[in-house]
Amino acid sequence: MRLPAMFTPSNHPLDFLKTHNNFGVAFGATGPVFGFEEDLSYAKNFFGDAPATDNSVSSAMSNLLVGVGVGPVRPYFIAGLGLVRPHVSTIVIDSRRNTLGYDIGGGLSL
Repeated sequence: MRLPAMFTPSNHPLDFLKTHNNFGVAFGATGPVFGFEEDLSYAKNFFGDAPATDNSVSSAMSNLLVGVGVGPVRPYFIAGLGLVRPHVSTIVIDSRRNTLGYDIGGGLSL
């Protein structure tokens, strides 16, 4: 059985405000019921732009997709875990740490 592959470029939902320079990509494969997705993203100045500061957030999330693969409109559920790495640097501090992230959601595939 061959699983169709997917590739989805993404951007931060608040990009219309032009406050974030960011990019992301998701790729994976789906079958009739189950699928897998890997989501990678990077957002420069995620916490805002201020003099003498540098900040960003990187993430890598692995997701399981569960859906109904019948008909033109297919509902699906997605959940996953991954790495979130915020970074803040000023003249006084330099903070980089790895944290556990999660996501949960759903939608319709047309």
